Amino acid sequence: MNLARKYPAILTESSYLFQSFVACMGRGIARPASGQVRFFLDTGSQKTILGESDCIKMGIDIGSLPTSSRPLAGWGGTAEAHVIEKLVILMRDASGASREILLEGVLAASVQPRKRRNGRFAPIPSVLGWDVLLKGYHFHCDPTRGEVYLGEWC
Repeated sequence: MNLARKYPAILTESSYLFQSFVACMGRGIARPASGQVRFFLDTGSQKTILGESDCIKMGIDIGSLPTSSRPLAGWGGTAEAHVIEKLVILMRDASGASREILLEGVLAASVQPRKRRNGRFAPIPSVLGWDVLLKGYHFHCDPTRGEVYLGEWC
């Protein structure tokens, strides 16, 4: 197998983010919703999650989405989760070529923002979970070379 494409991450002050364009459709979404999303990669998450802030920016009313049979659970506790039936993620590789990743059953987090230690509030972020990695992508991080990317095998 050869590495076909690299989807580079954006380095911020404290983390790596994957810039993408997404489109959402399904029950509870009156018209296809779309917008720019910066995802964290969370290898502890089985499912991709579209955070409440990103849903609001795209005009998605989380309360109108079907409720998940299981709550969203993570290091911050549990929260009610809703389901986005189809989510298309459009990412650009290092050469500028784009690739669509179709995910079904993506979760949308619907919680009151949790409190940080410094007293400010932070909503649950959007994260790429194992469902993306299981579609043939892998996460590569080599700090000595300054390389962080999602890779696609062919």
